[in-house]
Amino acid sequence: MGIYIEEWFSFDITSKQHLFNFIIEPSFADAVCFQFHQMYDESFMVFWNYEINGRKFPKLIQEYCQIRPEMKSLPWEQALKEKGLVEYLRKFSPIYQAKLDEKEIKIVKDILNVDWGEPHHILGGLDGHDYTLKLIEKDKTYRTWCVIPCEWTELPPLIDLVIDKAKPEPLHSYVVHGKCKISGKEPEI
Repeated sequence: MGIYIEEWFSFDITSKQHLFNFIIEPSFADAVCFQFHQMYDESFMVFWNYEINGRKFPKLIQEYCQIRPEMKSLPWEQALKEKGLVEYLRKFSPIYQAKLDEKEIKIVKDILNVDWGEPHHILGGLDGHDYTLKLIEKDKTYRTWCVIPCEWTELPPLIDLVIDKAKPEPLHSYVVHGKCKISGKEPEI
């Protein structure tokens, strides 16, 4: 199950302005975090990375404990927050990037210019996927599970943008938005 734990996988980019984060947490694929930035040269960029999931994660923790044996004596909750472990895990979650074209910049600006209202959170489940939009300047977070509310008309183009840029293959069949639209095809209901 994809869960993007920011304490372990978040990353910092030097830019003119960090605009927003968009996180997709699918049930059957690795979660991915996209950060949108305006750069000093006025260009717009998207950066992203994936969580470390499945069998890799415990193996990496074991490897780190071999490097730092004192970790074995720490309580699990404390060990997972240890700075050295976090830095070690980030080595296995590379950051990708892409420059946005004019059409994609319009999508980003649409996200920024919408009045999203009060922070929104729909509880998630075990099937499907969560979408989290974090508007940095407004310090607001909007989260929905599985199907995007119809009034969030600006979000489906953003989903298409990140999928086209990152090509996260496992996400293609799980991303649902709008009126039951799945990756450009109408599903059989």
